[in-house]
Amino acid sequence: MTTSYHVPVMLNASLEALDLGGDVARDGSWMDATFGGGGHSRAILAKLGPGGRLFGFDQDPDAATNALDDPRFILVAANFRYSPQFLRAH
Repeated sequence: MTTSYHVPVMLNASLEALDLGGDVARDGSWMDATFGGGGHSRAILAKLGPGGRLFGFDQDPDAATNALDDPRFILVAANFRYSPQFLRAH
């Protein structure tokens, strides 16, 4: 999977490590801490169920052009160091 922004690194290994096969995982909440071009996020969304949510963090304004059109995805225009506060609030 590639985007015009970048080529996702270690995509398959990342997905295997997340173990998105179970119902709890498929409908859970997940975070992509370095959204960038969205390659990993696209692959994660493809495995999520209808109740799943994915938060993509990126402080680079250019990353917003890669935001995904999916109701389960929320792009957070901030550094991932703010993720604990953001995720507690959402």
